[in-house]
Amino acid sequence: MDIQYIKKANLIQIDSIIMDSNFSNPLTMRECFDRALELGYKGTFPIKKYARKCDVTSEGMNEGYLIEAPAMMYIKYENDLIKHLRKIEKDGNPYYETLLSEGRLTDDFLLKDYYEANCYYYTEWECEDDIEYIDFNGVITEI
Repeated sequence: MDIQYIKKANLIQIDSIIMDSNFSNPLTMRECFDRALELGYKGTFPIKKYARKCDVTSEGMNEGYLIEAPAMMYIKYENDLIKHLRKIEKDGNPYYETLLSEGRLTDDFLLKDYYEANCYYYTEWECEDDIEYIDFNGVITEI
């Protein structure tokens, strides 16, 4: 491995070198760790990589809900999705309180109704090309 390449590498490239056992000699590893520190990285390897960032929790995510309506957003956890759907329903349905008190607006009903209306779907991102964020010292950072 060319040391000059390492000295110019970004964190994703450094991570790839460290995780590739073909380059696991002490000199290469030392250069990689020094470069990571130069870039301000204090975390562990492999670097945690994420395809998306949750719009509710700001956590990185590689699976979760893609909301397409009324505006595109990403939600990692189902309970946060339900809260979001309830807010949309409450804002847009003048009968919300009545239906809620009658027990007709259950979590399951909202999930099914909004799913069937193509407002959201559950997905997983698995390709390296999908990676848009890394955990940089505990902060989800766009790359």
